[in-house]
Amino acid sequence: MDAPEERIAAFSSLSPGDTLRVLMVDADGSVTSRLTSALEGSAERERFALVRAASLEDTLERLRTPDIDVVLLPIFPSEQGLGALVTIRAQVPTLPIIVLCAGEDEPLGLKAVQLGATDYLIAERLYGTLAARSLRHAVEVARVRGVLARYHAEWPPSPGEAGSRPAPLRAAFPDRFAELARDYGGILDGAVELVLLRRPADLEERLRRLAGAVADLRAGPRDVVELHTVAMKQREAEHGAQRMKGYMAEGRVRLLELMGHLVTLYRDRWLEGPRPGAD
Repeated sequence: MDAPEERIAAFSSLSPGDTLRVLMVDADGSVTSRLTSALEGSAERERFALVRAASLEDTLERLRTPDIDVVLLPIFPSEQGLGALVTIRAQVPTLPIIVLCAGEDEPLGLKAVQLGATDYLIAERLYGTLAARSLRHAVEVARVRGVLARYHAEWPPSPGEAGSRPAPLRAAFPDRFAELARDYGGILDGAVELVLLRRPADLEERLRRLAGAVADLRAGPRDVVELHTVAMKQREAEHGAQRMKGYMAEGRVRLLELMGHLVTLYRDRWLEGPRPGAD
């Protein structure tokens, strides 16, 4: 089975020469210093340009220009940072945000993901390869999500349809959504078992079938993220923090893969169908 990085690369929109601009919310410079030190141990150090904002107000002002690829937001030592996360997410709904939390506050990192963070990192375990991988992956998901949104918006209606389905998948087809969330959750379970127990599972074929079922319902990127969120919340209720680390790691890859399959399906169907506005 391919490594996660190789599976992500199959859907990659980043070229080897791309430089990612990372905006850090960092009042005293300590986060900037910590990330700089961590990335010094990574062969990809030159792929990241670090930009510092001293306050939330500075951050919001800096984000008015569209040249930032990802935000790194510390949320320790308390839940105060979660309020900043909600404020930033409201201003930039699609920009990836990674929160940085202390090791004893890892449940806070999971809560941040539920509130809209793309991922979380543990400050005490911040090292070059992990930081670079998380930053790069967050940008990958955002870019693939953007491509999926464009194809979803332009996909021509099927014969007899008036246009795109306006309601979210969960509201339009609640029973089907619940079934798809269970299917996706089963894929996540299989992925974690494969890593922990080396138990074989036909995950790629199951993921392709799920993508086909989701595409048949004309699901958009928000629907896919909601499927992922619901499945992850169900697993958080059933498993402890230690097991959730595996789900977070595999979930990052599976979400990107699912979006990548949908991009391919929508692109192919868009190319096969009439162009919007065509005679």
